[in-house]
Formats: sequence, structure tokens, C-alpha cells
Amino acid sequence: MKERVVKSAVRALQVLEFFDEMRTSASVMEVARALKYPQSSTSGLLKSLVTLGYLSYDAHARLYAPTHRVALLGSWIPSPNLGEGKVVEMMEELGELTRETVILGEQTGLIVRYIYVVPSRQLMRLHVGPGLVRPLASSGMGRLFLSSYPVEKVRELLKRINADLGPGEQIFRLADMAADFEDIRSRGYAVSINRITAGAGVVATLLPHTEGFPPLAIAIGGFSETVSKRAAEFAQLMKSAINRHLA
Repeated sequence: MKERVVKSAVRALQVLEFFDEMRTSASVMEVARALKYPQSSTSGLLKSLVTLGYLSYDAHARLYAPTHRVALLGSWIPSPNLGEGKVVEMMEELGELTRETVILGEQTGLIVRYIYVVPSRQLMRLHVGPGLVRPLASSGMGRLFLSSYPVEKVRELLKRINADLGPGEQIFRLADMAADFEDIRSRGYAVSINRITAGAGVVATLLPHTEGFPPLAIAIGGFSETVSKRAAEFAQLMKSAINRHLA
């Protein structure tokens, strides 16, 4: 007897398997042609996977690609051969050392998405989870990513961000952000306190970049007072952990 399967689930998994086989980004037409799906339903499926954080979309090139969240789906399975396992191990170690929340985030288009979180060991703690989205231009991790880009790319991203703003929302100007970017570059990490969530903050630093994937960063987050007092300590712990686990 043939088992019944849910068509939408099959298609979503086939899309991920397609990228696993191709190992490159692809357009809607390329995915639809390879999997023999209607273009309209393929477009809707890919957009849904972007919304859920499993694909990223390059609006200029009109190409989709898997995110690090896909690679992390099986990170709980012990395997010394998985590079992403090293990241999770590093985050667990930082959680033990600091007893604070440790966050892995990636830039996806004009947002930052948290794709893996090690919760704080403390009873009173910062509550965030994987899938949480932060704005690229105003969050600590977002500004960390922006600070790593050439000026022209930052201008282009800010132009796209401003184009999506609603009536009355404040426009982002590079001139107003330049000093913040310079501070981040000189320190090697970003500190954000009370910027997005009142009473909370993060210290974030970039991870080594893998060509073809969205940029990644890790952050240690907690209550504002703790982050303010321990920012330099958190940054040094992350730098040391990255050198040990990922160098």
C-alpha cells in the first residue's frame, strides 16, 4: 500500500535537495524547470522558504540560495565532520562561560535573522529564539554587518531600506551612521544597548565568512546593565572562542 504524503511538504524538501545537488544559487525558473513545477507555485514556495529563514534572496540578481539555518538543522546530531557543529559547540561554551544568551545571526537581504540560540542559564534572562528578525540598519548585529561593507554597498542597502519605510518613519543616512561604523571597525565588535528592546542589549562580532553564504555573526545578549559592564569581556571571550574553534 502506497503511503500518502503531503504535497507541500514534499515540494519544500525537494527544493532543499535541489540546492544540495546543485550547490549554487538559482532563479525561480531554474528551480521550476528542474523540479517540473509551475512557475507561479514555485515562486510562492521559494518566497515562503525565505520568510521562514531557510532560503535567502538576492533581489538584484533574482537568485535564491540556502541559508545557514538549513545547515544547522542537524547540528544536534554528533558529527565531528560538520563545520557548523563547531559553531554550536563554541556557542555552548560561551553560554557556560558567561551564563548569558548566545545568538547566531545572519544577514538575509535587508534584515538580520537569528538562526540559532543558546539560552541563558539564569532564571532571569533575555528571551529570544531562532527565527527572530531584526532590522539591518538599526540593530546592533545589523550595523556590525553594514560596517564590514564598502561605502558604495552600504549606500545601496540604505537606499533599499529607505524605499521600504512607511509614512513618518525615520530615513537612514550614511552620514549619521558613519561614526558608529568607525567605532565598530576600530573595536572589532558592536555594542547595542536599549536600541531594539528596552532593558536589553548585545555584544556582537563577525564570524569568518564563507564565500557563497550570507555573512554570519555571533552575539552575547543580556540585560542592559550586564551588557554595559561586561561588553569588553564578552567581546574578548568571543574572539578567543572563534580563534580556538574556527581559525
